[in-house]
Amino acid sequence: SYNFTNKVGVFTYFCTLHPWMTGIVDVKESQKEQQQQLSETNKNKKVNPIPSYPVDDKGNKLAKFPVHTLSNDEKYDIDMSWSPKVLQTDKTSTFILNFFEMPSNEKLHLLPFNIEILQNNQTLARASGITEIGSGTFQYVFSEPGPIAVKIENVGNTPAFTEFKTLVYQN
Repeated sequence: SYNFTNKVGVFTYFCTLHPWMTGIVDVKESQKEQQQQLSETNKNKKVNPIPSYPVDDKGNKLAKFPVHTLSNDEKYDIDMSWSPKVLQTDKTSTFILNFFEMPSNEKLHLLPFNIEILQNNQTLARASGITEIGSGTFQYVFSEPGPIAVKIENVGNTPAFTEFKTLVYQN
């Protein structure tokens, strides 16, 4: 036996009689130590309370959800929602996009597009997609709280784009 007091990390071991018998011990901080560290961190940070509704990048409740926008060239109605409705760090966020042709409002099947997620003017993720029956999705896990922008670009392989803004809260 071995006591890992005050040691955090991943440790490997093997049997000295049978060296092919190996194992790994993953030593983590106790919950009490984690709570103490979180408490100290939160004293130095402004922690925003997490609302129960989707918000814009200023924390204001969105009047309509999904969010509706037109592309810059007004050829596409691009609607976006996300799940969960309130984005939080360290949780998978799924962005759901719906593309409609203007003015007919028909869903656009097999329409190519790019998606870019920005925070603090830095690109966190960028991907290409193609709609299926007018819809596309993208998933991301945020590590930092704060305002984000989600840009939908190159819609239909044209210069068409739009942008959505919201907040990510500290989980």
